[in-house]
Amino acid sequence: MDLKNSTILITGGTSGIRLEFVKQLTEIGAKVIVTGRKQDALDEARKQFPNVHTFQSDVSKPAGAACRAIFI
Repeated sequence: MDLKNSTILITGGTSGIRLEFVKQLTEIGAKVIVTGRKQDALDEARKQFPNVHTFQSDVSKPAGAACRAIFI
């Protein structure tokens, strides 16, 4: 599957295997959006991967699970 130029959303992508997905997907040229609960972890992920788009949300709460529009 060719994921170059795809846009991919990774929830909870600030650590572990999901952060590794962020790394690998950015290396192949995908646009990556990362969500997470902790702003400091999102900021650190953004430092590691400057082309990644991040936003804070908590999908365990109804307000955080609401759909958001993201324009890249």
